[in-house]
Amino acid sequence: MTPCKLQFIALAALASMAGAAAFVVPQPRPVDFVDGESTAFFGISLDVPGTLSATVSFDASPSNCVELAFGRDLDFDGELDWSEAAVKVGWDAGEWLASSPVTGETFAADPASPNQRKTLSLIIRIDADGEATLLSLRENGVPILAEATPALVGAGRIDLWNCVRETVRGAPFAAQASVTTRRDGSMFSVR
Repeated sequence: MTPCKLQFIALAALASMAGAAAFVVPQPRPVDFVDGESTAFFGISLDVPGTLSATVSFDASPSNCVELAFGRDLDFDGELDWSEAAVKVGWDAGEWLASSPVTGETFAADPASPNQRKTLSLIIRIDADGEATLLSLRENGVPILAEATPALVGAGRIDLWNCVRETVRGAPFAAQASVTTRRDGSMFSVR
């Protein structure tokens, strides 16, 4: 490999890493009652082409709910109202749910494992037009809700999303969420 080619590869890797942004996800306040609900909101920014990654880890029960909703805060009040959500994913009453208010479709799936501790991972690749080209949902590394992918990919211009809503229902509450966005770098090869 020539020194010039190595320099281009190193520059592309640095540009890709420099474009990554991890967003602090505030913890919703703990709920006091089994039927209590709490929410937290946080802003995001997306570059295209790029990747949006989100994870949420929690102890699942047949009655609690942990959900992430992504969309555009149209009234700029710092909160993502349910009518502003484009995609919702999470756990509710013992099963996984994924929905898109844009397409009007909701999908459900049983847990992939009997473990109480669950980690939901969402990865969305965004092309230069702001559309999703790849979407992956996994429970503890195992693919779930594959049938929901076409509906969620059809959720419109993902590059316009600017807000995430984390909702938890049920006690006891303990969920950790993170969201990372990364601009995809370009790799050039010069011979």
